[in-house]
Amino acid sequence: MILLLCLLLASPAVLFAQSVQNDLDQKLMMGYQGWFLCQGDGSPANDWRHWFRNSNDPSADQLNIDNWPDMSEYPQTYATNLTYATGSAAKLFSAYDENTTMIHFQWMRDHQIYGIYLQRFLGEAVNDQRFFKIRNHLLQNVINAAQVYDRHFALMYDVTGVPEEGFYDKLINDWEYLVDTYKITDKPEYVKQNDMPVLAIWGMGFTHNEVTAATAQAVIDYFHHSAQPKYRAHVVGGVPGQWRTLDGDSKTDPLWASVYRSLD
Repeated sequence: MILLLCLLLASPAVLFAQSVQNDLDQKLMMGYQGWFLCQGDGSPANDWRHWFRNSNDPSADQLNIDNWPDMSEYPQTYATNLTYATGSAAKLFSAYDENTTMIHFQWMRDHQIYGIYLQRFLGEAVNDQRFFKIRNHLLQNVINAAQVYDRHFALMYDVTGVPEEGFYDKLINDWEYLVDTYKITDKPEYVKQNDMPVLAIWGMGFTHNEVTAATAQAVIDYFHHSAQPKYRAHVVGGVPGQWRTLDGDSKTDPLWASVYRSLD
């Protein structure tokens, strides 16, 4: 028995299958928009983005949220024009601050949430240098927090409102920039499925978006086949509810059926 075991271990003909990295299996992933900003937070926008309808007026009649967040654990906060019943200033957090991201990732660790899809709003990232810088800053915050709290992340493009013209180049160029500049897919914290980096794209196929089925298919084919290996990805789609029937909130072009089914 011992001799046989030694022969098996020494034999070059005995192959051991390597494990495949499937981070999404039975994992809880959250969408992470990171779009709440505040005046005075140091961001290029310097306004109350998404907190208030008028982003320069942090008053009660401009509130753009359904519930006021519990602010007790945030180390950095910003005073609005509102007050609590005690008379003290009601304050909010900014996603631009790294310590905000750290708190969120600490909560995920404490409550066994595996990771996030970091949303990157393609329209604002490629058309407005302020938000290109903000989105990149938030990405670095996420990279740092994931390392500190042993959490994971993948990128999710939200392509809502991006015109058909130039769509392919804008998305591909931005992805290649992030892979080359931030080395995101080399990070051990970046989510992989079937050993491929995971990339989510939200918004293709919805009736209110311009991108055509042909362009959407070209994007998916790029990530599956035509890209250099370092840019390839396992593509997750955020698609319309009626993707199977091509009606309702989905575009009706029959080509969309094959687009949806080519997603991973």
